[in-house]
Amino acid sequence: MRAFNCIQSDYLGPEPLFKDRQFEIHFRVSRSRFQRLMEDVCKINDPFFKPVSVIHKKKFTSLEAKLLLPLKTLCYGVPSHTFQDYFQMSGTQTKRACDRFDIILNKIYKSEYLRLPTQADLKSINDLHKEVHGVSGLIGSLDCMHTYWKNCPKAWQQSYKGKEKKPTIVLEAACDYHTWFWHCSYGYPGSLNDINIWDMSPLLEAFIDGSFHAIEKDVGPFKVGKTDLDEMFLLVDGIYPKLSRFAKQYAQPVGTRERKYTKWHESVRKDIERAFGILQLQFQFICTPIKILSMKLIGPRFSACLILHNMLVSDRIMCGDVYATYKPSNQFQEDEDIDVEVPEDIANVQVDQNEGMNEGLTNNVGVQNLSETERNTVSK
Repeated sequence: MRAFNCIQSDYLGPEPLFKDRQFEIHFRVSRSRFQRLMEDVCKINDPFFKPVSVIHKKKFTSLEAKLLLPLKTLCYGVPSHTFQDYFQMSGTQTKRACDRFDIILNKIYKSEYLRLPTQADLKSINDLHKEVHGVSGLIGSLDCMHTYWKNCPKAWQQSYKGKEKKPTIVLEAACDYHTWFWHCSYGYPGSLNDINIWDMSPLLEAFIDGSFHAIEKDVGPFKVGKTDLDEMFLLVDGIYPKLSRFAKQYAQPVGTRERKYTKWHESVRKDIERAFGILQLQFQFICTPIKILSMKLIGPRFSACLILHNMLVSDRIMCGDVYATYKPSNQFQEDEDIDVEVPEDIANVQVDQNEGMNEGLTNNVGVQNLSETERNTVSK
């Protein structure tokens, strides 16, 4: 009862102590977004999140507390029991609330906020990048990020230690200009480099089966520089292989044309670095040492952070409408033309549709956990 009264007085009451902006600072999401979250959780009838009558229970944990506590632990990257005094929950109850929150968030929102791009999405992405980067056919930027696993089991530490000299888990992701993640694959040992991760990535499988080509067929053909292309591409760094879907920069550019292209490439690829930075800043669980022992719990929690990140991107681009479907080009529909300096013949420099795989790609969004056989292979 005390926690319920505090939450209503501080955040969710008719005249709360902390207004909308303060609520968003503390929990990262807006009050309207949290209200939708409560509505969606109530609809699934989960026993743990089932609302309890205040009249018949003197001691109870409110639905608001069960949702706000795990949300706040993700934001500040602290153990689940850190806020148990404010929310009046036991240590066991706080841990259970965090675990159930991760599962429920994935169950409700994964299909909406970690979804595959549709034909409409690809058209919108193409319009967005043509407006802000000056190039048609650009899906986004692809890269990897390491997260430090502090409580990695002793038997697995050598498999998860890489150049960072400590156990890490790797995220492979691709995003657009607004930092919305269209592809996420998490759970790779830190001992693997970007090439090894690419060899096990769902994107590689999608390159081979050609499932993306059916989605993008209405987007192309389009012209990049003086070349006609019919396949969309990703920006990657120099370690990735030479594929028709990858555009790479010059390691040692020679001449004005190559230097101009490399400068453009490096500036555009900052989208993925910016996305990783925003993700870690908003949800510090990702950038603090992960103290969870089991990979079965780390995966859903990391996926919950990605879902919440895409929620915030959608709310920002869709002008705060929490029920709207994210549309990348929404912000630029009525804007004036943006003056973007793009190197000439960019397609002739780096993107060659006549070489490499031509089967297409897809974005298999989800959390990738390595099997025991794969871990043993990596360890050997």
